[in-house]
Amino acid sequence: MTEVCLTYLNFDSINKISYTLDSAPAETRFLQHASSYWGLYARNGLTAGVRSLALQLLGRFGGHISAKLLVWGNFDRRERRRRHSERFAGLHCAAYLGLHEIAIGLLEGGEGCSADMADTWGRTPLMWASESGHEEMVKLLLWRKDVNPNSRNDDGRTPLLCAAEGGHEGVVKLLLGWRGVNPNSKDHNGSSPLWYEGIVKLLLRRKKVNPNSRDTSGNTPLLYAAKGGHEGIVKLLLDQREINPDTGKNNGKTPLWCAAKGGHEGIVKLLLGRKEVNPDSRDNYHGRTPLSCAAEDGHQGIVELLLGQKKVNPDSRDHDDLTPLRWAT
Repeated sequence: MTEVCLTYLNFDSINKISYTLDSAPAETRFLQHASSYWGLYARNGLTAGVRSLALQLLGRFGGHISAKLLVWGNFDRRERRRRHSERFAGLHCAAYLGLHEIAIGLLEGGEGCSADMADTWGRTPLMWASESGHEEMVKLLLWRKDVNPNSRNDDGRTPLLCAAEGGHEGVVKLLLGWRGVNPNSKDHNGSSPLWYEGIVKLLLRRKKVNPNSRDTSGNTPLLYAAKGGHEGIVKLLLDQREINPDTGKNNGKTPLWCAAKGGHEGIVKLLLGRKEVNPDSRDNYHGRTPLSCAAEDGHQGIVELLLGQKKVNPDSRDHDDLTPLRWAT
């Protein structure tokens, strides 16, 4: 089936279709399927014929209609209108699909194949391989002297951030073990690899990782974990000596405030066990306390926990002069 798809994609009539089209022409009913699935078929085994046909296609892939049909599923309609796929080259495709044997053939082919070339979205082959979780492809590219392991796409994301977001622990291990890879890299929004659940344990083992890192909105990993109810991650983070358990956003919302609001009783218990945590903290906008938030949403267990704290004022009033009792009623 791989040979059928690739033979079809290499037809002269298909090669002549303009890559500026938004979809496969009506008369080429097999084009979308062949473009989308030949790589998946190829993973089941590469014959000499498949390798030859793949290299023939990928050698001119940037201007081929199948390149657009393959990658456009990764972007919304606005991105599709604004950008084209002419710089999504054959090596980007091989990295995205995890076809490292084909990638070797492209790199050995000589002219026009840069191992660190950025595509239309600023993504290098290493980024595509990292985001897709293809460990063998990542290894192949990391061993290249001309590949930058800390390269960034148009959003400021690095290969490590791409792998972390996808939950690909094997790729994260490879990247963290590579000299020069920055474990604290952030994208343009300030998000770091430490935001992602499956990767936290790996990253916290690194001495250079900052557990109190913030994004552009002032969010820390602990705040995200507390807000999302990820009790296991909260435990891991609270075990770090450097962690500040009471660090909140710029609007004054602390991890305890967020956990109380969300009804995450187990996390509230963990945070109240830390002396540094102020159980009666207030947000800057409305002057609401964790008790006020828990009372409003009917989280009785959390209300009982907070009322057991000496520093909590059960009659505190927010900026609208409302008490926790008023919010409860």
